[in-house]
Amino acid sequence: MIVVIATLHAKPEHADEVEAALRVLERHTRTEPGAIGYSVLRRPDDRFIVVERYADQAAHDAHFAADYLTDFLTRAATLLVTEPSVESGAELAGFARPGIAEPAS
Repeated sequence: MIVVIATLHAKPEHADEVEAALRVLERHTRTEPGAIGYSVLRRPDDRFIVVERYADQAAHDAHFAADYLTDFLTRAATLLVTEPSVESGAELAGFARPGIAEPAS
């Protein structure tokens, strides 16, 4: 499994717009066959942390080539303080508890 952690620092006047765009990206990513998980966190300082999980490198690459993501990244230059910080790698350990309710999106 490939895990991606991205941090985006929104300009204060664009924080709500970034949040809305990340919610749209989540809906698109949900339909990708190799996408296993996608979480968006908003911090009080207008930073967003996105945690993504993909079945394999091909699924990761397909996501990063998707028009909706490349379109967002093009727009991000005007919405963010700095370029997004993106880290990824193969997951070495982790767990998910079955039966624990996921929050509504």
